[in-house]
Amino acid sequence: MPLVGTSRIIVLHLTKYGDSGLIVHAIDRETGRTSLFLRGAGRGRNSSATALLHPLSIHQAVTVTSSAGRMPYLREYAPVRNLANLRTDIVKSSIALFISEILYRSFRESDTDTQLFDWLEDAIVMLDALDDGAANFHLWFLTGLAVRTGFRPENNYSPERPLFDPQAARFVETGPWRETSDLFSETHSLLLHQSLSLPPAEFLALRLASTTRRSFAELMIRYLSWHWGIQPDIKSLDVLHAVFN
Repeated sequence: MPLVGTSRIIVLHLTKYGDSGLIVHAIDRETGRTSLFLRGAGRGRNSSATALLHPLSIHQAVTVTSSAGRMPYLREYAPVRNLANLRTDIVKSSIALFISEILYRSFRESDTDTQLFDWLEDAIVMLDALDDGAANFHLWFLTGLAVRTGFRPENNYSPERPLFDPQAARFVETGPWRETSDLFSETHSLLLHQSLSLPPAEFLALRLASTTRRSFAELMIRYLSWHWGIQPDIKSLDVLHAVFN
């Protein structure tokens, strides 16, 4: 007998399937990473599916799972947050695309963490509501994601320890014996320290060069990939920084 379930999902990515089907890749609050089949996209009550199921949209979903082991299908969905700015603001929609790709390429089906889901939901709502500071949001998010997935950098930054060692996940002293390409520069190390120490509003208000934003994002993706054991190819980072420039 098919099993009907109700849960909250965060949409990450859509894949077209056949003439009118969609595969909705999402994070389910109760079960973690999931893929759901949506029939009849573009027709009837699903005529606006692509617009409603945009990256990082949050829905209350009714799913049906068969005993035959087929992909669960999405029977009903309804937005639980009004996230109009993520669809209409070019900067915020680009950031949403970047974040959704990070989550899409890093979350596995075995990852189930309701507290992480709740933090993601709060972060998405925060991004949509921002008046200023959106340009730094993805940097704040990457650091926060590291913290909440169990790879929090030790924030032992000081003038004597101004360089971040991503493999040791801590700040280290400088010196000729520290000549390694893996270490963050002093600029990037300070920025990491600030992202760990400052209230979100203060970090988002920092004035940063676009090149600094891009290089810090690349370093944090590399840091996460080391600890997650994956090598995600994040294509939307180029799009995001093209928008900023």
